[in-house]
Amino acid sequence: MEETLSYRLHPLTSPRQCAGYPPVIIRDEPENELNFLLEESTSVKYDMILPNICSSPEVQKKPTNQALACSIVTSGSNFKFKSSIATSEELTQQLLTETRKIDTTKSVIIICHGFMSWRNQMLNANLASTLSKKLHVHTLRFDFAGNGHSLGEWKYANYEQDLEDLTTVVNFVKSGLGCKVGCIIGHSQGFSAVLQYATRSDLTIESDLENDCCKYFVNLAGRYSDPDEEDPINKFSIEQREELKRQGYFQIKSLFGDRSFMVTKDRIEARKVYKTSVYLSKLKQTDNGMKFLTLHGSADTVVPVDCAKRFHNEIINHSLRIIEGADHNFNGLKFIDKIAANITNFLFHRLQ
Repeated sequence: MEETLSYRLHPLTSPRQCAGYPPVIIRDEPENELNFLLEESTSVKYDMILPNICSSPEVQKKPTNQALACSIVTSGSNFKFKSSIATSEELTQQLLTETRKIDTTKSVIIICHGFMSWRNQMLNANLASTLSKKLHVHTLRFDFAGNGHSLGEWKYANYEQDLEDLTTVVNFVKSGLGCKVGCIIGHSQGFSAVLQYATRSDLTIESDLENDCCKYFVNLAGRYSDPDEEDPINKFSIEQREELKRQGYFQIKSLFGDRSFMVTKDRIEARKVYKTSVYLSKLKQTDNGMKFLTLHGSADTVVPVDCAKRFHNEIINHSLRIIEGADHNFNGLKFIDKIAANITNFLFHRLQ
């Protein structure tokens, strides 16, 4: 098929299975969910169904550019495919052409995962399904580069790439799907990408905001980063710091699943450069109509609840809700209804 669109969609044959990640648990399986690798178009043509990028050793051919794994839960859409696995052509026909089946009158909520996580982490996957039903919107969650099923290299403190990935997804929703981005949600480090996107220079002009730009953002246990107050290297063990001095890198392991990653000196330096206050100062410079909601667990031992209070004190149009007893991941399914209810109340009249 000749491709003239801006994006290519490659099916994921095993979207819920990914080597090194824990099993996926979704309380209410969505009726209309599509899973695919999103790639900005190139001159290369791909006709096959890609195997499970993350767990299969038999990857015959990969997209040549950065490709992001996406899961979109749709509302009011009626997709029909010839088999249980949609082909690239079918995905394109149903989502990107003028005869697309997705309801373009409904907004899309984008969900960004946290550090060393992925789009199917229990909080993200269940929130996507629940919000789609409660708000009658589409939700799109994706893996940052090097995480989950997404291609690319995993890097510690990969803030610039995270922003680029989020921007790609936003542009895909607007110019590919033909939908409006109603809200962007970021969990933990994922909110760093959200904050960077919200304070881009081209989004801080009031006239641009009136032109279908996203104005609503949700922070789920995001960190207020200030390397001047605490050196990021101090979060690692003495042994890891000694390895960094001796060989220029050390390994870290995921808290859940069975994955390990390399942290290098240059990535530690990149972590030291990122300052939340730099981006918050941009929000203070203009009354741009953006509104923020922060949800944070009182029992969070990963990111102190004081971070949430600092966001509340420094963002003008901001609401804060502390979830009593919740940990950094909001205890899986335990608080999912409370989180969804708070986000629904924040967005309900704004997305109608």
